Amino acid sequence: ANSAAEPRRFGQQHRPQTRRGCLQRLVGAMTVESRRSSAPFCTQVHAIVRKNLTVTMRNKRGLAREVLTPLLFLGILIGMKQALPSTEQPRTNARTGISISGLDLAIASTRRNELFVASSAECGAGCDAAAVRLADLLSAQVTGSPSNVTWLPSEAEALDRIKAAPSNALGAIILDSAGGHLFNPGALKYRIRMDGDAFAPGATAAFARSYGTFDPQSTQSLLLVVSDMQMAVVSAWQRAANVSGVLPSHVYASRLPKAAFFPDNAATAMSSVIPIYMVLIFSMQLRVMLQNVLEEKEKKILEAMRMAGLTDAANWVGWIATSAIKNVILIAIVVAAAKLGSIYPRSDWSVLLVLFGTFACTAVAFTAALSTLFSQARVGGAVGMLGYIVASTPSYGLQAPGVSPAAKLAGSLLAPTGFSMANNIVTVAEGSGEGVNWNNIGDPSLSPVGVSVGSLIGMLVLDTILYVALAWYLGKVVPNEYGTTLPPHFLCTARYWRGPPPPGSASIS
Repeated sequence: ANSAAEPRRFGQQHRPQTRRGCLQRLVGAMTVESRRSSAPFCTQVHAIVRKNLTVTMRNKRGLAREVLTPLLFLGILIGMKQALPSTEQPRTNARTGISISGLDLAIASTRRNELFVASSAECGAGCDAAAVRLADLLSAQVTGSPSNVTWLPSEAEALDRIKAAPSNALGAIILDSAGGHLFNPGALKYRIRMDGDAFAPGATAAFARSYGTFDPQSTQSLLLVVSDMQMAVVSAWQRAANVSGVLPSHVYASRLPKAAFFPDNAATAMSSVIPIYMVLIFSMQLRVMLQNVLEEKEKKILEAMRMAGLTDAANWVGWIATSAIKNVILIAIVVAAAKLGSIYPRSDWSVLLVLFGTFACTAVAFTAALSTLFSQARVGGAVGMLGYIVASTPSYGLQAPGVSPAAKLAGSLLAPTGFSMANNIVTVAEGSGEGVNWNNIGDPSLSPVGVSVGSLIGMLVLDTILYVALAWYLGKVVPNEYGTTLPPHFLCTARYWRGPPPPGSASIS
């Protein structure tokens, strides 16, 4: 009777009811006979997910903080967006044009007093002499002209001089064809090159493509150069033809016809605010997950489950699955709020899903890496969240003029930095009236950032892979309370790659 009853009690012990608790179910499912064989991998993952979700639902305060904090940030963004209304701009052909005369025009800025003259490589013979002559004529202008006009032998050198001193250079006149001299205005072809970032820092390619609006300072400075150029050519023709009394040139500029539109002033004004709020929304999920992982580590719960047969791979897959369930709900809420709350009304919702989803993956991988460095839940959660927020601040410096696209992509190895720049691009694209979609996701000219949203999403995928590799490496080398660690250079040793010795063998040293 005893031998017949024992297997029934053993079977009941290792197949407990659900209400007995997730941890007991996990321990019971891990063995078949006296815990000599581990439970299937999927069973372990399922038990970990159920445990995590049960703990989350029972922690009412933590659940409220985890849900209400992102909603609070979204509400702030929506309120700020609604508080900045957009006023209708009239038809551009109804606006008054700009009329400027070279005789009475003062220079737009006294600091910008250098103008360069050069000939292009495609210009024919005699262009260098014509460029020198043009520089002399421009220098002879009495009013409304720069104080320093310099002839340079090539267009490249002129551009280098502008880049070297953008605050002093007004621009460069490049001769493409002069007919060997300046005495035939009909044969003259030239280009004016100016520093667009210095004169119109708020005018982007997408903004110009949609609205055709530029900073008034850039228009005034451009007309100054055009007026002086025409006066110099007329002066040369007068002297060659021995003609007097010809009036100086008069330049008139008017915008191209354009229908009325509503510029998104709120999106332009919030281009530096929205990215940091988006990082804050997802950083709360990082803190909650990191604190829960470290709490199991601090209370020895993880070690008890390992003794019962839980593998590290099953444990982390369970945590990833738990985080995926939460993040899917969070991302759906964020995208819906961004579309319906007019944060990103013009952008494709599927592009936003991919952007937010890849960033959520980097947060999970970053959590796995940080969990190897801390043993206390409260300290680790606070430091991890603060570090993730601080890691987004380099994005503001990388968006400054003069930073190369390669440097911006390298800075995106910090996932919050790349995510902030991507949100900045989306915000600027919203202000231009286009938004981000699958047709322009690879266009780097959507904003002054100079890189595309697609390239930044690719960097977030790379960040996820790198953070996972870093978590695996730190788990091998960082000392823990239990188990042994490998030396930091273990990947360079032949012993690691040979693997453990076969059973029954021994080495004598």
